[in-house]
Amino acid sequence: MVKKFTGKKVTMWISIILAISILLGIAVPENIQADGTENPDAIYSITAFQNPEYTFQTVDGKTTTTKVLSGQDVKLLFFGMTTCGTSWLTLKNIAESSWIQNPKISVLYVDVNWADAEVIQGTIDQFAGMGENEAVFRQGCEKITFCHDADGKNENVRKKYHALSGKFGTIALPMILLIDKNNMVREMLTNYQGADGILSVINQVIATGNAAEEDKKDEQGTDESGKDDTEKDNNGTDEAGTNDIAKDDAGTNDASSRYRDVKPENVRLSKTSLTYNGKAQKPAVSAKDAKGEQISSADYTVTYSNNINVGQAAVTIVFKNGYNGTIRKTFLIKPKGTALVKLTPKKRGFIVQWKKQKCQISGYEVQYATNKRFRSAKTMKNIKTKTTEMKAVKLKSRKTYYVRIRTCKTVKINGKNTKLYSGWSKAKSIVAK
Repeated sequence: MVKKFTGKKVTMWISIILAISILLGIAVPENIQADGTENPDAIYSITAFQNPEYTFQTVDGKTTTTKVLSGQDVKLLFFGMTTCGTSWLTLKNIAESSWIQNPKISVLYVDVNWADAEVIQGTIDQFAGMGENEAVFRQGCEKITFCHDADGKNENVRKKYHALSGKFGTIALPMILLIDKNNMVREMLTNYQGADGILSVINQVIATGNAAEEDKKDEQGTDESGKDDTEKDNNGTDEAGTNDIAKDDAGTNDASSRYRDVKPENVRLSKTSLTYNGKAQKPAVSAKDAKGEQISSADYTVTYSNNINVGQAAVTIVFKNGYNGTIRKTFLIKPKGTALVKLTPKKRGFIVQWKKQKCQISGYEVQYATNKRFRSAKTMKNIKTKTTEMKAVKLKSRKTYYVRIRTCKTVKINGKNTKLYSGWSKAKSIVAK
């Protein structure tokens, strides 16, 4: 029997389990081999089956289903345990990937172990602080639909999918099903997965779905209505969803020239997160063709936009000299941080003062904890830009506290208000009176 916990006990146990997972489980997940590659046994080839439609409760009080929406190429149905480090490391990889921003790919996370909305949101917040890409992680999480399991019914749905897959026996969570645009379940992944490995399977699913569509067309390349339907490489779309038709130098659809089509996953930026400095920032671009060979910078042009102020900047790469594709990549410009100036002890508290940051911020956050690693830290948020001093009160007397500060700025990204943060300042310590 699964025991249900609520309130403070849930938060306490999540903290303990996540800490143990990070120290013991996440660093070397069980399906990572000695050479650092993923164990192929964690990817199951299954006989495709029609996706049954189930409804789940989302953390924002709405409902959603497992059905693939019109216009989407693939849906990831992600069954996991919110208290499982392996599940959340996989989710973190997905959230911080570039492909999570592709509107033709959707991710539905479904908890299968009684986690309610508060617990799931708390876990998102905890993982956001683990690493230097908090803004990227949170932005990626906005693209993921999170479903809670307050009524404890979701595990039964997972078991039904498991049975339909034809794979019997115990499997390790997470369990990820890939559903194509025709609402067919094509592949199943289990255990820890890296973002690049998942993308590879996504591309296979998309290609399989396209092949099924092509079978419906006649040999002249026309559909049933008689309209021309030139063969397209579905993996040759950029993040904005623009189609890049594979053509050779003569402008034909010669399959032998398709290796010259450049895919978004083969184009990388040297940095995806930079700090505001008042100047135009231009991370370097590198690209490879479908064979994995490096493409010379002479074979593409690069244009940067919105790359001065804090926010999301864009890079447009247009390929030429026989290479095909126009690809758009994005990177973040984070606000410049600040530093603590002075900590003054007070009765059951302290006063913290910092250096004013004058440009490209909308506020500050001050964080304090009783340990240097800032576990279970308290954060004072929404501090106005004109403020350079705050009081922490009702603390424990004669207790040492560690304090740090960061700046933040709210910007519009993809039409949504998003907070971008600087790095944390160097911490200082103080003993409350």
